[in-house]
Amino acid sequence: MAGSAGSERLTRVGGLPLHRQLADRLRGQILDGALLPGARLPSEAELTERYGVTRPTIRQAVAQLRTEGWVETRHGAGSFVREQAQPEPIIEITPEVQQAPGGPVLIYRHHPPWGLLAPTRIAREPAPAEVARRLDVEPGARVLVRARLIGPEGGPVRQLADTWMPAALARRVPAVARRDPGEGGYLAAIARAGIVTRTTVTAGARMPTPAEATPLELAPGRPLLVLWRVTYDRADDRPLEATRYLLDAGAWEVTVPILDRRGPLAGTPDPGPHPELPGANAMGRIEPAHEDDLDD
Repeated sequence: MAGSAGSERLTRVGGLPLHRQLADRLRGQILDGALLPGARLPSEAELTERYGVTRPTIRQAVAQLRTEGWVETRHGAGSFVREQAQPEPIIEITPEVQQAPGGPVLIYRHHPPWGLLAPTRIAREPAPAEVARRLDVEPGARVLVRARLIGPEGGPVRQLADTWMPAALARRVPAVARRDPGEGGYLAAIARAGIVTRTTVTAGARMPTPAEATPLELAPGRPLLVLWRVTYDRADDRPLEATRYLLDAGAWEVTVPILDRRGPLAGTPDPGPHPELPGANAMGRIEPAHEDDLDD
């Protein structure tokens, strides 16, 4: 390591703090495979010789990498590159998959199947600002909440699923306020009430709160995969429910199949939008949303 010390000494060029420059170097070595999972980071003496930095700078850099989830420190042994599991493709967002002609649409498909690990929590609570925005209600308005812990039989928890619904929907479809809303879950109860829906799914990521990290057993620095599903009443395009799914972003990935039936990829010119059939989704299929895999 000492042979290249002259060309690798860090300076404050560009105003970037030295500990961030060192963290960038070490992170880059992890990403390009120079430091493999399980490998011990170079000692403070080695890093000082190679990069010309002080021990406090090294400790700040390692702390940053630990916060980001790249390394872990073992008492009395040093800091090591953290094992990064490959994401498993266990969730598919498949809004155009038909179970049978005229049958329900599967919004999510789990591989392998998951289920409830505890009874669904039912409550009426004030809507947080983000929920209020998605439901188009005033912040603090009373809404129905369905909170679920989801995972393989016997655990561990792999997903936190929280659903918020306007109070008016619970009056219109009383089954959605029951712990067991009937076969197919609460979305099927909405469909049985004769409500024709459309659905949007939004994917994002953020760091977890302690209350979210604990049940999911997230290590420090591990972000969340956040999926928001909002179901709308096609009659007036008002939101009926907003569901937030929280998962370990480093463990799972989402697949969204794209069906290209028009345009250059299909070998034909784009004819423009077709008239939408009443009660049909964008592909012209009837869309009573269903959620077999998240039966609650």
